[in-house]
Amino acid sequence: MRQDPSISGMNIASFLFGGSRPDWYQRIQITFGVTRGIVYLHEECSSQIIHCDIKPQNVLLDDSYNVKIFDFGLAKLLMSDQSRCTTNISGTRGYVAPEWFKRMAITASSQIIQAKLLILDQSRCTTDIRGTQGYVAPEWFKRMVITAKVDVYSFRIMLLEIICYRKNFERESWDENIEILSDWAYDCYVEIKLHLLVENDEQAKNGGKMLERLVMTAIWCIQEDPSFRPSMKKVTQMLEGAIEVCMPPVPDPSAFISSICA
Repeated sequence: MRQDPSISGMNIASFLFGGSRPDWYQRIQITFGVTRGIVYLHEECSSQIIHCDIKPQNVLLDDSYNVKIFDFGLAKLLMSDQSRCTTNISGTRGYVAPEWFKRMAITASSQIIQAKLLILDQSRCTTDIRGTQGYVAPEWFKRMVITAKVDVYSFRIMLLEIICYRKNFERESWDENIEILSDWAYDCYVEIKLHLLVENDEQAKNGGKMLERLVMTAIWCIQEDPSFRPSMKKVTQMLEGAIEVCMPPVPDPSAFISSICA
């Protein structure tokens, strides 16, 4: 899959929230397209790219719902002898991985908007905090070394938004228990009430094990410790059913709170 910043089209945010609810199967197709696009950036380019700001506004759709990831304005290039780097926080509020805040190594599992370009044997970097509030991984705020896992963290926010057809943070929600989508999704998973996430969406509720697999994968991607998050290649395999999705650990809610309050 090729990422072309010049392509014109509707972004995922407009597709999801610009009108009537998109078809469940269209949303699944788009989800798979996003994962394959991030895998391309992390593992299939001649040089590894860490986008650092994966969010619906930075993913375009063509008329066939093919995904085009764009906006690499914050990309960083690492020299061939580098294996990690430091940087300021990058990304979108609510989508940012925890390692951005902890000065941990940034890996391909963290997200896609402020891209980091990793050359040859590079796998981690540290940099200033980047990204969009709510999408930024926790490690950004902890001054940890940043790795591609920050893209993984940010992806999980967008994944839940696509699945549930709602924004990741709804401050005006009538029920504080559903205000933060990632927390609510985990509660629904534990209580075996995933149908609440897709209320009034019969296609989603009748989708067999697909909904459960998507939510379980998202919970794996939100883990505060980036080493617990799967790579985007493994995320793709989990979503497509190529490998079993094991029961995820309990996510740390403080990681998301720090992301939306950045």
